[in-house]
Amino acid sequence: LHRLNILHRDIKPNNVHIGAYSKLRILDLGVALNQGFTEEPAHLVNPGTPSFMAPELFSGAAASVQSDLYAVGATLYYLLTRKYPYGEIEPFQHPHFGDPTPPTRYRPDVPQWLENILLKALTSDQKQRFETAEEFLIALERGESKPVLPPQHIPLLKRNPLRVWQSIAVIAIILNLLLIYLLAVVA
Repeated sequence: LHRLNILHRDIKPNNVHIGAYSKLRILDLGVALNQGFTEEPAHLVNPGTPSFMAPELFSGAAASVQSDLYAVGATLYYLLTRKYPYGEIEPFQHPHFGDPTPPTRYRPDVPQWLENILLKALTSDQKQRFETAEEFLIALERGESKPVLPPQHIPLLKRNPLRVWQSIAVIAIILNLLLIYLLAVVA
């Protein structure tokens, strides 16, 4: 689909089917988008199943190849563990994404090379994800013989600097109030 400039935008286990001769089929192209050919209406939010949507889609970014590959990673993660990488997300929620839960927490038998591939596909920073479906597929095919390194951990200060500074401000206010109270009690 990506070679044809088509984004599926709703890849999930229910939209994947293994047919005769183990041929993989992707179903339900109802919200698919042909990039550059069709114009996305401005009033629509990104479609898809929230638990399989990439983090950037929740902040209003346009769907991309990386967001589809995130959904593929989330689908593989779910099929292996029967859990969601960031927990189940409801349509009304605005989740905060950090690092996904490693699949070995739920399935210790998952090989390290496969866990690294899944964590790379599911990282909240889309620049660290696979660039193309072919790159993702090659990583899966090579498996243990040429393992993928896990994505770098992004510190909270880089991920969400506003939250860090808000936390520091709250702690400073609490400490100041405590000091004022202590001065009033001592005096």
